[in-house]
Amino acid sequence: MKYADVDWTKAACAGTDTSKFYDIEDRATDGEIHEFRSTCMKCPIWENCLKSAFCNDDYGMWGGLTTRERELI
Repeated sequence: MKYADVDWTKAACAGTDTSKFYDIEDRATDGEIHEFRSTCMKCPIWENCLKSAFCNDDYGMWGGLTTRERELI
């Protein structure tokens, strides 16, 4: 799935500072990760977001999973 194939306007994080989803990889606490994950889990497009990350090798939290978590799958 290509990044352009996802309707990002429907994302629960649309309109927020999404740079935090990238920064999370390096310095987030477990609490912050949980907070971001809870945003992803209520998102109507989380599955497409996650698929896009797997297909495009994207860095950061996508669809509720960090880069490391996706690498383990």
